[in-house]
Amino acid sequence: MRKKIILITAIIIVCICAILFLENFEGDYVKGSKTVNQKSTKIYLKGDIGQLESNDINQVIDFLCTSKKIGQNINAKEEFILKNKEVDSIGFTHYKLQQVVKGVPVYNGELIVHVKKNNTIYLINGNYHKQAKEVYLNFEELLEKSELEKKAVEAIDTCEMKKGEIGEKLIYNHNGEYTLVYEVKVYCLLSADKIYRVFIDGYTGEVYDYYNIVMTK
Repeated sequence: MRKKIILITAIIIVCICAILFLENFEGDYVKGSKTVNQKSTKIYLKGDIGQLESNDINQVIDFLCTSKKIGQNINAKEEFILKNKEVDSIGFTHYKLQQVVKGVPVYNGELIVHVKKNNTIYLINGNYHKQAKEVYLNFEELLEKSELEKKAVEAIDTCEMKKGEIGEKLIYNHNGEYTLVYEVKVYCLLSADKIYRVFIDGYTGEVYDYYNIVMTK
């Protein structure tokens, strides 16, 4: 009996410490969100967040535009598009929204809104880039795709026989500043375990980052 009391007391102390830590965490979880860096915000809201009139994407978008709980003044009608909608085995609906600027997706800019069967929003999580809409965009100034693909292939020096495949345009946060990049996949033809995802500036051809997307044992 004494051991149980000690265990319960220890659990209570840990919970209190965790709550105090979150309340004093740098950046604060003000209204369910915290600053990840100077440009992006991680959003995590849980509980009875809001009630929708009906369970559809238009209601979700309207809620994001008007709710003060998120604390980010999101213009969801212009900044987000529906990426995916799923209904799970217990009837809850999960709306995955992609942040965009003039139709261009923001890298790692995504919100997921979770709705119960009674149309109650019980969870919102994801990342929001508030300053992304200030990015400079002029599609006429972009380098040719063939040139960007070539530069991306040249940046990978871990294999000799390579092939590039240019993908979509993205709004990308590089050292706190937003710019337009292309995502390029570079395949090492003699190594099945080497496929690189390359982020290259669409205006200058500078490679900002790349990594191997193949999971190796």
